[in-house]
Amino acid sequence: MVEISIPLFDVEDMKTGRGGGKRGTGQKYAKYGQAIEGTVGFLKESIAAAKDGSIRVRVADIAKQMGMTGKHETSIYWGLKFTLFQKGIVVTTGQTKAGEPVLVMRERKEGDTLPASLAKHLTGAGAETGAGAETGAGEETT
Repeated sequence: MVEISIPLFDVEDMKTGRGGGKRGTGQKYAKYGQAIEGTVGFLKESIAAAKDGSIRVRVADIAKQMGMTGKHETSIYWGLKFTLFQKGIVVTTGQTKAGEPVLVMRERKEGDTLPASLAKHLTGAGAETGAGAETGAGEETT
């Protein structure tokens, strides 16, 4: 029999992904919540003032505002989709005519749900769940 020696790592020795996982505060995407907290009021005011009820923000701009410029655009999207849903904002994706990725944000309405992969992490206030289709998913914006 061949002896196998593979180094194993304890969970405490590992970096967590996806916004800090559940370490620290015990909440999924906790780092995103902390990073966007000071911007939520601005986002809500901007949405309320928008002619069509939606705002569009380049992913690079909001990542810079949050201090997360090293994160991939998909990570920013999923982290904010989860975090802002609990604050009453629905986030979808789009692109500018120049092909730059943007996040489309609007006020959360009755019947809006998160995908099941995110909804399973909701707890407490604002934790309406559902496995229904995302409203506005795949919309192309200008």
